[in-house]
Amino acid sequence: DLLLRKKKQLRLSSAERDTFGLKIFVILVWNVSLFDSWYKKSAQRLMRASIPSTSFKTVIPSSIIIMELKFIILTFAVAMSFLLSFSTVAAKADGESCTVNADCDKSSICSGGTCKYLCGPELYNCSGKFCIIGDHSSTCDSARTFRRGEDCDIDKDCPDNLSCNTATKKCKNPCVSPCAGTGEKCFVINHKPTCKLVSPFCFDDNDCADCLMCSKSTCVSPCTDHKCSTGQKCVATDHKASCSPIKAANTTSAATAAAAAAAAVVAVAAADLFELFEVYDVSLLEQLSWY
Repeated sequence: DLLLRKKKQLRLSSAERDTFGLKIFVILVWNVSLFDSWYKKSAQRLMRASIPSTSFKTVIPSSIIIMELKFIILTFAVAMSFLLSFSTVAAKADGESCTVNADCDKSSICSGGTCKYLCGPELYNCSGKFCIIGDHSSTCDSARTFRRGEDCDIDKDCPDNLSCNTATKKCKNPCVSPCAGTGEKCFVINHKPTCKLVSPFCFDDNDCADCLMCSKSTCVSPCTDHKCSTGQKCVATDHKASCSPIKAANTTSAATAAAAAAAAVVAVAAADLFELFEVYDVSLLEQLSWY
């Protein structure tokens, strides 16, 4: 039961850790005692067969003492490794139940019986400035502007489908490298990229791409039945549909871009023409006089 709970990374209370630690220690001592008894009898039989009776009584005590010391050291070493392993337990994730701040990650506190991120929307109070995390505490950095969903210090500052780039302090899509497996696609689950085999069937939204949702065991676009008002378009993000304003086309910028493109084409054509004249070693005026 203990190993199963450890494998599932379930948190143990102090009383449970003490009880399980004592059980482990008792079981180890009991097993070592049985092995110790068997080993003593085997050693005695071997020594009686190979050692003269005159020296048998002097050899046996020292051999048994050394053997027992080794078993005592081994017992405590194994028992302590188990106890230390279970004394350090993974902190609970945000949203899980808690009783004290120590039950949660250092970036969170226990509020209302659940772990909550100190710089999350519920507890954020820095008025557009960066929220700096301490040991179950937070302060505001007035020198840095914070925009939720864009700026970050850690992954928790970003939406679940993005991760924090520690170099740029910006939220980004962690699915930058293609998946190695055939038919696999990169999905972002809790800020982490995960390669999963793409299937038209699904059990929940995590089985679908970020721009799709699971409906009736099939991945579909959440914008299919989502209506937006005039001047807005539907945008599918994090398996949800939302309406975003449509940016008006900038005709001046478009005309400027077209003119720049035309000028670039003319410049390239002129460069090619001059290069052709140089190849044939004919002056520009002579070439033009032919026309």
